[in-house]
Amino acid sequence: MPNRILDEWDNLQYAKFKKERAEPFYDLTALVERTQKMQIVDLGCGTGELTAWLHKTLAASETLGIDISDAMFNYAGNLNQIGLNFEQTDIASLNPTKKFDLVFSNAALHWIDDHTSLFGKITTWLKPDGQLAIQMPINWKQPCHSIARELAKNTPFVESLNGYQEPPGTLQSNDYLDLLRGLGFKKTSVREKVYVHKLESSEDIIEWLKGSLFTPFRKRLKPRLYRQFIDEYRMRLQDEIGNYAPYSFSFHRLLLWGKL
Repeated sequence: MPNRILDEWDNLQYAKFKKERAEPFYDLTALVERTQKMQIVDLGCGTGELTAWLHKTLAASETLGIDISDAMFNYAGNLNQIGLNFEQTDIASLNPTKKFDLVFSNAALHWIDDHTSLFGKITTWLKPDGQLAIQMPINWKQPCHSIARELAKNTPFVESLNGYQEPPGTLQSNDYLDLLRGLGFKKTSVREKVYVHKLESSEDIIEWLKGSLFTPFRKRLKPRLYRQFIDEYRMRLQDEIGNYAPYSFSFHRLLLWGKL
């Protein structure tokens, strides 16, 4: 089934913290072992700007960017480079006809469930000696996420959300290490990193989440209810972490790399 959460993305809101959101992408790229004339697929390429940077930086012969969202994908047509192409499709239903030297994904796969099956499938897309490089947020236990999760269980939001639940998130770090080794990766790296982003105030956490976590809520709640959700979230967040300006926003992420 298509992942409707990814299809609902608001690229303009997401881009408000463009510089901060790009940091893990660069760190993930640094894990990749460079080889000549790589063929790459980038799962969840978004607007494609970072995919174009990846293509150029790794001197790839071919790079394919995959994303399902209209809002995120429409921009990619302006990034023409030799060997760089984009395809609008759902990651979960992707069935490529060719194999790649690198399967790359930055902040996308945590929206898809059953990672044991998913990682098994995308491993079959790799050539011998192929590499996998994946970054996913692991911020689900932090107050910024737990407050939204608890608030969504309450009236009047729970009725309007009609069964929507928070995305499945990720496995534990050790589980991914075991998973990669079980899939035949001879070299592996699994690391957690906390990115500290300097925001103008703690209130900016809400603007950050409007470009990611809150997107499904905005789509499912009527405008009045969505405003009420944000107002109640703001009060709970202030009670939990206080009100600061500026504010150091800690964001936890998982960076995975493997080579067959």
